[in-house]
Amino acid sequence: MFDSHEQVRDMVWVWMCDYNEERTHESLNIPPAEYRRKWENSK
Repeated sequence: MFDSHEQVRDMVWVWMCDYNEERTHESLNIPPAEYRRKWENSK
């Protein structure tokens, strides 16, 4: 399935970045990174 631990680590990193930064969050209805930018600009 995977060739090395490094390959797994790289794939998980890409998935984690997408999950935490790019995907639309259900309760926010926008990606978390966009929410954070809006919140930081509202201070």
